Amino acid sequence: MRRTKIALTDAALRKVAVPAKRKSRTVYAGGVAGLRYRVRRDGRREFVLRYKVAGLAKDLALGPHGARLPALTAERARKRAAELLAEIRKGFDPVAERRAARELASSNRQRERAEQAVRIAVAKGAALPGSFAALARLYLRDPARAAQRAESRRAFVSRIERELIPAWGERPAGAITRA
Repeated sequence: MRRTKIALTDAALRKVAVPAKRKSRTVYAGGVAGLRYRVRRDGRREFVLRYKVAGLAKDLALGPHGARLPALTAERARKRAAELLAEIRKGFDPVAERRAARELASSNRQRERAEQAVRIAVAKGAALPGSFAALARLYLRDPARAAQRAESRRAFVSRIERELIPAWGERPAGAITRA
């Protein structure tokens, strides 16, 4: 692969041609080690930072090229790349950080879907998934409980946590009957 290195100015970057045959064309922008400028076949232009962590090369998309925010100009991309490289030298891995944030958001969405399924089952009067303890805690987190007086709420929560959860906590909620 032939390396093309150009001056990191907006005028020079706008002149980088859109590739005709390949998926993208990468230009090694001078000024900051690892800073690259990528032009995709569909015309999108973006800044990319390549760095190494534990011997593995990783690419981090910094953002699209353009004059309007949140797009980056050459100067803003250079500053952002320098800031990130300083953090990377201290042990920070932005790609791993983004991946962890996505996984956390995904697990939060899954938990919210499960809670929503329980709410729907309760509304329909159907058999409930999960244990009594899980449902009791979901019930206690319900925003409607916040409307209670503080003293009443404390007594209510205390009774559920002190008496009911220890007695029925691990039972499947659908197996608890009136008897």
